[in-house]
Parts: sequence; structure tokens; C-alpha cells
Amino acid sequence: IFDAGPKGGDHGHYDLLNFELYGYQKPLIADPGLLSYSKSYAAQRAVVISTPAHNTISVDGLNHAASEDPAIAHLTQFTHKTGGVQMAATQYAYTGFKGAPVVARNIWHDRNDVFLVVDFAAASSTHTFTQSFNLFTNVTSKFSGGVIHTASGTGDVLLAPLLLPGQTTTAKNTLLSNTAPPDGSATGLRFAINQTGRSALFATLMVTYDNGVIPSVSARWLRMPSARRAGQIEVTRNGIPVRALLSWPGGF
Repeated sequence: IFDAGPKGGDHGHYDLLNFELYGYQKPLIADPGLLSYSKSYAAQRAVVISTPAHNTISVDGLNHAASEDPAIAHLTQFTHKTGGVQMAATQYAYTGFKGAPVVARNIWHDRNDVFLVVDFAAASSTHTFTQSFNLFTNVTSKFSGGVIHTASGTGDVLLAPLLLPGQTTTAKNTLLSNTAPPDGSATGLRFAINQTGRSALFATLMVTYDNGVIPSVSARWLRMPSARRAGQIEVTRNGIPVRALLSWPGGF
């Protein structure tokens, strides 16, 4: 599920460009979910509906605008090709911030169990941009270079960011609630990549797998994107390379 907006009224979350990934009968990359409207949950609910709590791009740890304008976020690409499926969207709900930040997302899928999540951000002022993922469990293993994967043994997901200079990773427990608490609540792990500057480019390889067997998959930049040409990432699975083109989004 890929959400290109709008917010969705009083019951909507600040989750433009959020995505969810479900497989092996579980939410591998999970939405924060529902939370009670009771006053006793007000503080928790404010966190759950926030932009940084979702699987999206956030700016300075703050919410984007609560806009219902259909032009504030829109799909810019949805293509089916032999090598995979690709979708992209741009959102302008942060343009009220200093320097008018614009953020965009590309998701590429090989039609099997390999994904690329590539995010762009640009502003005329300095901000801290963050790409986040909610893992369905906090039972994880970490490797060098910020690589992390869940370790349930019955359907898991690996995240391998293609870190650029100046980018850092963080991981902390987070509340996930599939139904109003106390039923259905669970502790997951929010994994994030951060970059401070006037622009940011995040690329994360995402691989799903079962029975605790991590597939042999890697990714690397072949060509960085620019306003004049698409970027190119090579994904290699079991020694076989596939190239994904990532176009510089409209609005930048």
C-alpha cells in the first residue's frame, strides 16, 4: 500500500508518501495503526498519527501540513515493466516551512521479494530529513553499514541503506497498534536514516524472506540522479544484476 494523499480529514494521519508491506501473514513494514480517541491516550495518539511515526520522509521531526488539497501530493509515475514495477509521488505539504521543502519517493519492486525505496528532499534552507521504517518486531539483528533485519524466523524483512556521506542511522522501540489498546498493541522498532542539509537522497534496499534464510541480494549506485538525468541502482540477486532507473521527481 502506497499513500499519495490527501490527509483524509479528522481521522487521517500525517502520513503522505507512507507505505505498508504485508507478507507471510504479518505486517513486515507496519503502519503505526489505530489508537483510542480517549483523553488518556492523547499523548500517545499524537505520536502515532505524526509524520515521523510513519514509513515516510519527515522534516525536522515535525508533521507536514494537514492539507486536503488533491494537488498537495500526487503520483508522478506508475509503470509495469519486465524488470519490475515502479511508482513515484511528490508531496508539497512541507512548503510552509522555511526554505519550502519538497519531498518525493520512488518505490521499485522486482515482482518478487526485492524492493528499493528511494527518497528525494530539497529546500533552500537547511533542515534535517529522515527516512523511516517501522519493523513489526524489535527482535532484530544488525550488521555493518546500517544493515538491519528482523529475526522472527517465520517471515522477515531486511533493510540495507545505501548510505551516503553525512547520513546516520538510528533504531528505537515504537508502539504499533492494529486495534485500539490494550488489544492488538505491539512493540516494534523504528529504523531511520537521517541527513542534515538543503537536500537529501536516501536509497534503501528492502528484501523479504522466510524460514530465517536471508537471500543473497545487494544493491549499489551506478549513477547518481540529477535534474537532467535519471539515477541508476544495480540490484544483484544470486549473482544476476538488474538495473533500476530512478528519475529526479517533478517539482524539484
